[in-house]
Amino acid sequence: MHRFTDAAGREWRLEITQAVIKRCLGDTGIDLRRAYTDQNLAMLRDPFQIADVVWSMIEKQAAENTIDQDDFDAALDGTTFEAMGLALRDELTVFFRAARPELANSINLAEQKMRLSEKMIAEKYHKKVEDIDIVKLVEDLMTQENGAPKDGTS
Repeated sequence: MHRFTDAAGREWRLEITQAVIKRCLGDTGIDLRRAYTDQNLAMLRDPFQIADVVWSMIEKQAAENTIDQDDFDAALDGTTFEAMGLALRDELTVFFRAARPELANSINLAEQKMRLSEKMIAEKYHKKVEDIDIVKLVEDLMTQENGAPKDGTS
């Protein structure tokens, strides 16, 4: 069982069981039994699909505390999305290692590839931000505000 805390300070428990797999498939169309296929690996990178899968998993917990999906969604900030995604990934990993030990190597490889792709994406965006010439950007904005042509001609 893995846990995460939302922006409202509520702790949620994720546990994959056969009932959860069936409920998630019916609610979202996502088959957690195939979590480590290319299509579902892409799902594990989409925060909105993760939120739908997790809601399907925790809906009963939420109902016990009179929390509806809108309340749950309202407490999903960036930090929560990250924690929720990690909790789901870790729960999937534990479940499949126990349920299908022959998949352990594939699961490990999939996790390595996900981490590598996350690192590559982060490096790419970091480079883009690093390459921004803030002085030129401000000068261009000021030139545009003054109504002068952007290229400096009159």
